[in-house]
Amino acid sequence: MRRYFLLIAIGAVACKSEVTTNPAGPDILEAPQAYQPPQNCQPCHARQFDETQQSLMSGYRSVSPLMNALELAGNFAAQGALEAGGIGNNLRPVYPETPGEGGTNVLNSSPPTGGDQIRSGFCISCHAPVAVALGDDPERREIPEWEGVFEPEDTNCAQTSTVACFRRITNVRPLRDYHLVDASGDQVLPETPGGPPPTGAMPSLSAHGITCDVCHNVQGPALQRSLAQDGRANNALDYDPTYLKVGPFADARPAGPFGDEPVAFHESSSDPEKIDFLRSSEFCIACHDVRVPSGNAIAPEDATLPYFRLENLGTEWAEQGYADPEGNPFGQVVRCQDCHMSLYPYTEEATYQVVEPASGDTLTVTGPRPGVFATGKAAVGIDDPTGRGLELPDRTIVTHQFTGVDVPLLSDEEIRARLGQDRPETHREGEDEFGIPHSLEARRRDLLEASVRLDLSRTDDAATFGEPFDVRVTAVALTGHNFPSGFSQERTTWVELTVTAPDANGDDFVLYQSGYLVDKPHPETGELVPDGSLHDEDLEHLIVTINPFTHDNEIFERGPDAGPLTRIFEGEATGLVLFRNELVRLYGPETFNGKPTRIPASNRRHPRTGEVLTEIVEEETFSAGLANAVDNWRALQPLVPRTYRYEVQLPTKAELSALGVDIVGPIKVRAAVHFQHFPPLFLRFLARTSGSVPYQLPPTNARVEGFDVSRFGYQGAVGKRGPADHDFTLVDEGRIDRHLRIVRDVANAEITVPVSE
Repeated sequence: MRRYFLLIAIGAVACKSEVTTNPAGPDILEAPQAYQPPQNCQPCHARQFDETQQSLMSGYRSVSPLMNALELAGNFAAQGALEAGGIGNNLRPVYPETPGEGGTNVLNSSPPTGGDQIRSGFCISCHAPVAVALGDDPERREIPEWEGVFEPEDTNCAQTSTVACFRRITNVRPLRDYHLVDASGDQVLPETPGGPPPTGAMPSLSAHGITCDVCHNVQGPALQRSLAQDGRANNALDYDPTYLKVGPFADARPAGPFGDEPVAFHESSSDPEKIDFLRSSEFCIACHDVRVPSGNAIAPEDATLPYFRLENLGTEWAEQGYADPEGNPFGQVVRCQDCHMSLYPYTEEATYQVVEPASGDTLTVTGPRPGVFATGKAAVGIDDPTGRGLELPDRTIVTHQFTGVDVPLLSDEEIRARLGQDRPETHREGEDEFGIPHSLEARRRDLLEASVRLDLSRTDDAATFGEPFDVRVTAVALTGHNFPSGFSQERTTWVELTVTAPDANGDDFVLYQSGYLVDKPHPETGELVPDGSLHDEDLEHLIVTINPFTHDNEIFERGPDAGPLTRIFEGEATGLVLFRNELVRLYGPETFNGKPTRIPASNRRHPRTGEVLTEIVEEETFSAGLANAVDNWRALQPLVPRTYRYEVQLPTKAELSALGVDIVGPIKVRAAVHFQHFPPLFLRFLARTSGSVPYQLPPTNARVEGFDVSRFGYQGAVGKRGPADHDFTLVDEGRIDRHLRIVRDVANAEITVPVSE
């Protein structure tokens, strides 16, 4: 085998791990190499390093307040299930007792033998896989196993109460507390759990999240670690951290020593199978499907271990148009990398037609062309990366911003405190050499604007006062997967429809609206009056309050703009058009209409009244631990137009006159798609779970027979409470207000229609 070398100057290493120098002789092919921090790749790959620092995949994934709060919330619920004698396991890593002897982590289990085994290390194994991989060595372990315990019940509580006393979980820290080291590379912890990093703290190796080494040490899929034995989901990747790195080129130029400086270096693999896997969508699907080991009552999976899909992004790609050259207008397989590591959406426009299956109608759309890449040098940063005076060739190269639709819920200052002071600003000005904005906010908006198109041409071409008027909104996704995709309960997109007409004063009078937001107070997280912003508001189709102890819905009511269920499954022509995957909890009898429901026995009663159910009740839930189904049918399928009808009942002239309104112009119809990264009610649930916010258990008569609060309940006095009775400074109302932002008008369409009496 021909051997090619690329040298990397040793940089400062903020981790308790050795960084070896050039091993002698031909053993280089077999020599292990400790996982490297990304700064060690910067001298030769400065462009890639800078691009990666602009992404949220590198680092933010590990220190994200959302990820850390959600992991804590899941652990609190799981530990409570164990306390009550139920089935559960914490989401922290579970290490083998002796290094190298098996274990139960996702990364080192082969094959998984049960749900508990998959749940251990569930979140961190994709967000920071190095933390799990190194954990099997007690000398290099960052994250301990779960240390939280329930304190004994408060002896001062009224023993005669029908509601059990609050039980606090202690000795708990968010995962990100462990991703800090001092100048010597020794782990340091915040003074209080969840508190600010100690002065002088630096990021540990795991704090960097998905590093260069994480991807370029992958040898292929780990079929044995995937629930369906297909190499998809839950980090089903085969890692081998050696000097032999897998890159996209089989003919990387040789490189040599740089004078007398000590160097660490890697060799580039020329194995075509490894290179092809790195360049394929299957590489991405190994993490960008997420499967929870619990059966889906609606659509069970055919697997040894039943599961439902918490994230279905990769499989959505694999089973739809872009994975098939004949299924998309570009006549080729369009991979994940063709949009997320290319010049997209900063490419030339392509115009093509898509066909709506229900009607056979065609829709002409225009959007950026995927799969267009820049040309440049793969190694850029030092004057002579080969060390031999050789000029590197220009190649087709990929970008490493990995632009998606994520919204960071940390300020630049907070990110730098945990990931290093040289971290670039999230919203910095300017563009790179290829015309790609440095600003994450700008790239996110541009990507969203390329993702969906709207059309109103099927709307009635005339309207009459006092008569029904049909508005027809056709939406089509241009994404490689469903729109939106990702973690269920996360990305939310919807259609805001307004039907207006000018009055005699020149003002637009609203005749109909859907998809609107209302500024409201949120006393459950301390916001007692409306704050003047709509960015932190939920849509008006659903009213939900979630118990932070049990994760049950304390309140679940249809709001004034309700309609998703009837819209999608029954063709109802009113209400909100919402695109979102949803975690679902079904309640109901064992059989319905003579068929088994597959609903667990624990869900036979109504969740709030305790009534024994004879029909099926479906509720959206915001905790994966409670879900027994996932609704993946609300999101738009790529390249498949879908038309939504709104039946607008126009007022009569007499009704308008009674209101003092005189319509003098044509009707204007406007449809727009907006994007919201997280539903605010989900964030407020996490704030109450991982924070210390005012909370009071509902009255004891809120639920009747079948209601058991003995796991988490506490006497009903108002106080600052959460399962840990402690503020981990992850999510609160202030963070929601500062950082959650709706990206409005990612697509829109307008028409005017004459109106007569």
